[in-house]
Amino acid sequence: MGSTTWAIFGAMFGAAATILLGGILWTALRTAQQQWDRLGTALPDGVIQTIQALQTPAVILDTSLSVVAVNEAAIRTGFVVEGSLAVPTLATCAARARADAEPFTDDVHIPHRRGADSRFTVTVSPIGPRSLLMIGVDHTKEDQAEEVRRDFTANFSHELKTPIAGALLLTEALQAAADEPEQVRSFAETLNEQVHHLEQLVHDILELSTVENRTDRSTYADVEVKDALEEAIDANQITADERRIALTAACPSGTTIWGDARLLVTILKNIIGNGIKYSAPGGHVGVGVARTADTISIMISDKGMGIPEEEQERIFERFYRGDKAHSTSEGTGLGLSIAVHAARTLGGQITVWSRPGIGSTFTISLPAAGRGTSAPALDTAPNEGTHHVTHPAH
Repeated sequence: MGSTTWAIFGAMFGAAATILLGGILWTALRTAQQQWDRLGTALPDGVIQTIQALQTPAVILDTSLSVVAVNEAAIRTGFVVEGSLAVPTLATCAARARADAEPFTDDVHIPHRRGADSRFTVTVSPIGPRSLLMIGVDHTKEDQAEEVRRDFTANFSHELKTPIAGALLLTEALQAAADEPEQVRSFAETLNEQVHHLEQLVHDILELSTVENRTDRSTYADVEVKDALEEAIDANQITADERRIALTAACPSGTTIWGDARLLVTILKNIIGNGIKYSAPGGHVGVGVARTADTISIMISDKGMGIPEEEQERIFERFYRGDKAHSTSEGTGLGLSIAVHAARTLGGQITVWSRPGIGSTFTISLPAAGRGTSAPALDTAPNEGTHHVTHPAH
């Protein structure tokens, strides 16, 4: 299963666990109802400890909808700010439950200072004559997984449409020009380009699926960075020669990572190829390697057009291509996405520094061989957030 699938299963499991914990909390509070009635608005022993045990937002309100008790999750997610319900919709849900004297459930969007809102299914239930219990179930990861799926389907459909439509038109043109050898030859060359682009798209989709689904580390071993680098450069040499791009690399022998050689070659090949594609003819792409105690850092630099700061957070997204001039003729827009997923699989990350007109440097940080028998645990988040964008001084 891909990271998106695991995210959906995780969200479903979290929701089920929350419902179970909510049921336990409900039973505990109902059992304490007589004591609660005697104490008025005071909470009986154990109630605060019970709601604090929940990993999802839980808030206890009085009949005036003032917050009586709250757990850490409710504060962290923005349900409660400075002792009050932070979103008017939450108060509306509580008012409905109070008026109807029965549980009320609705979807509520909680705003975030960073990024999109979070979506919660909120249930408010009367517990005794003087109090209400509010519990939220977070559906944000499910929504993010669905958004990734929709974007992928739309982008993939668009990428397929262009070469297929071009190939169909060229086929018709070939039939119409059957008696004109020069036109047939020209149309055939263009048709070959379209089919090659389609073939590359299918290849990259399959490669992306492979690196996303790779979880078996039983075959990991010491991998010589120099050997993988030489193979990646060889794979890009013809394209570099055609564009008159010089490729240079400096890597001391004996520099090794703990991982899979094919994944390392995939990362290096895609990022070097990206540097070639976005460099002007006669340019240069250089690779350097450094080591700390636990990490191997591979820096790939070019003197190309650079990446505007507002686009640097998006360049690792599937099918994203900032330079529109290349979007219809070169590449599939999947190379950097493949690279960043492969780096995640190896327990590493990719950072980027770039300035328009100066160039870009991609740094691949991977666990060094000899630091242990395994790499860090896989991150199965559904988004593309395994990279980091940095802006150090050049």
